[in-house]
Amino acid sequence: MDYRIFKFILILLISIFLTAFSHIRNNKRNVNFDDIQFFESPMKFISMDSVNKLLKQIKQNTSTHVKRDLNLYETILSNNQIIEKADLSIDIENRMFVNIKERNPVLRFINQDSYLDASGKLMPLSKKFTERIPIIIGTINEQHFKKLGFIGNFIKNDSFLKNHISGLKMDDKLLVFYINNKSFKLKMDFFNDVKKKFFNYKVFYKSVSDSVLNTYSMINLNFKNQIIAKK
Repeated sequence: MDYRIFKFILILLISIFLTAFSHIRNNKRNVNFDDIQFFESPMKFISMDSVNKLLKQIKQNTSTHVKRDLNLYETILSNNQIIEKADLSIDIENRMFVNIKERNPVLRFINQDSYLDASGKLMPLSKKFTERIPIIIGTINEQHFKKLGFIGNFIKNDSFLKNHISGLKMDDKLLVFYINNKSFKLKMDFFNDVKKKFFNYKVFYKSVSDSVLNTYSMINLNFKNQIIAKK
């Protein structure tokens, strides 16, 4: 046999043996579920204690040969309605390290006791923390959730709008926004040029005195490069 072929086969067999040995050894190790470590990720809506209990429940309901399958734990944790993503790892001392990314609520349904997150999915309220975000008045067709999540996320990440808009409702294909400490409302087409319309509104708002703004009942943002104010 050619020496190079023999060497290749030998290295391959050694690699297979070491991989199998490592897999068998790891499966025999037991994770210490009484010493779960959390990365310094912000957790507002779900407590570490709740995550601990959930992990232990998964352990109790899982067969022995998959107790160390981190993908299983990550998938089950990520299916929690408050958690967007879970990353888990185990160190050589069998301690489990957990990094939780919570979902990002951007609007709140006042009549459903739930949030709408940035991806357009429903998210339950939390007993641990309440997010101060605009409320949705009335009902919204589920087919509009994704677009509405985008709009809510845009408002939340805008330093002016997040403290300016208190709520919204949908009327046919129009959104009507309620403004903090103002008597007027904003009207906007739901589907087109949301960012540009908000930009135009902010320029308009900052250029008009409060005494004039207080005479308006509705500000229409649906006209191209124009703001139409109604008294």
